[in-house]
This record gives sequence, structure tokens and C-alpha cells, in this order.
Amino acid sequence: MASESNGGLGFVIGGVQIWFLKLSLQVVFKTRIYHCNIDPDGHVSMGILKDGWSPALTITKVLLAVRSILTNPDPYNAVVPGIAHLYLGDRAKHDDIAAEWTVRFAK
Repeated sequence: MASESNGGLGFVIGGVQIWFLKLSLQVVFKTRIYHCNIDPDGHVSMGILKDGWSPALTITKVLLAVRSILTNPDPYNAVVPGIAHLYLGDRAKHDDIAAEWTVRFAK
């Protein structure tokens, strides 16, 4: 589903909002997610959305980058340092908490 808002174009794909604004892009999860690169409001933080942003990026490239950050977090560029610290220090506990959040919030 596409819609226009504040001079940009937005899509919702599988519960993920993707907004093409005038000079940037935002990816926002509507469901809470336990991840060091996703802030409490659901905004995804990754290079392709900041330093690597280009208007030539396609939805396919952005979704591939989101999939990549979900499966391979970047704890050294975290927006939630506590989650990154746990990911690096106790991966099993991190993964247990992430699984709990999935059960709790992805209903």
C-alpha cells in the first residue's frame, strides 16, 4: 500500500513502513523488535539509510539491506547500546530475549 505524506512517498510491506522523503529514506517497524540497530520507536539504523543513501536505491536493495541487518546485527554501530553489549557478551541470553519479544509482540 502506498501513500503520500509530508512531501514523501510511503509503503507498508509486511508491517514495515518504508518512507521515501525528499532526500532520505526511513524504515520503521510497526511491531516492537529487540535489536541493537532498531530504536525503541522502530526506526532502523544502518549505513544504506544514512551515509550510503542515494536516490537511485530501489525498494529491493533496501529490503535486502534490512534483511541483512536483521540476520547480522552491527553491535559496533548500535542505537541501543545495552542490546549490543548483551549481543557481544552473552549471545545465548540475547537470542532468548529476542525470541521472547517475538512471541510477545508479533501476535
